[in-house]
Amino acid sequence: MLIDLFGRGWSDGVPDLPYDGRLYASQVFMALASSPIAWTGDDSGGFALVGYSLGGCLAADFTSWFPERVKELVLIAPAGLQRESDLTWQTRLIYSGWLPESWAEAAVRRRLRTMPNVTGKQRTASKATETSSGRREAEAATSAELPEDAVIATSRGEIDIEAAVNWQMDNHAGFMPAFMSSIRHAPIRNQQHSWRLIGSRLDEQRALNHGATISEVAETHKQEVRRRGLKTGKVLLIFGANDGIIKPSETGPDAREALGVDNVIEKVYANAGHEVPITCRDEIADLMWQHWSSL
Repeated sequence: MLIDLFGRGWSDGVPDLPYDGRLYASQVFMALASSPIAWTGDDSGGFALVGYSLGGCLAADFTSWFPERVKELVLIAPAGLQRESDLTWQTRLIYSGWLPESWAEAAVRRRLRTMPNVTGKQRTASKATETSSGRREAEAATSAELPEDAVIATSRGEIDIEAAVNWQMDNHAGFMPAFMSSIRHAPIRNQQHSWRLIGSRLDEQRALNHGATISEVAETHKQEVRRRGLKTGKVLLIFGANDGIIKPSETGPDAREALGVDNVIEKVYANAGHEVPITCRDEIADLMWQHWSSL
């Protein structure tokens, strides 16, 4: 099941609520409930959750709150571990609430239309996702929606990410409020605590699988550990080597520290940037299937 987040694609916006983890978790449950397939419940076996960029931090956040529902977790170039100190002062000002909202929205629109190519080739000389000091623009944290030449679907070769973003800005009244509210409220930064919670549960699961005795882990607790773990016992973490937004050299070590080195399988695709799930779609699909079939 592929979900258009609120305010994107074919999904309406939500005008009266912040776009935070609670809203997005509610949307996941609503989408699951709309399906004739039993995705939840004791007999469902749970489901695999795959998140990309903004979706990556939402997937991790959802898993931290509802571990018994998620049986596999795949994070592709995920946001979530960026720090406030990484943001430029211009970004902080735009999203601070100090400016009139119409001014802030105009500034964000201008940034989105002139964002650089996410593999590092700059589209407009005056704009960059990262400054010389290493600080980044907030729009980069939800850069699944950033302009890039990669074709989204081979059957629709005229539609790339840039065209999709521009169409939404021009035609979807909910897009800009959703985008800006997500940057302000979604779990895109400083989420080490949620990731560590996932890691601690996987530590318990690994200890149980490696022969922890009943005296070490009560029988009733063993059942709880199994429900809250992942079937493979590991999070699959995927990056593009040339990603200038979610950098493997930064997010990779931070993720391993938060989740635990033994709880992660990491794959970095050479010659790919932030658009990695588009340009490496077949390879990633094969990797996920192999990972899930390794039980």
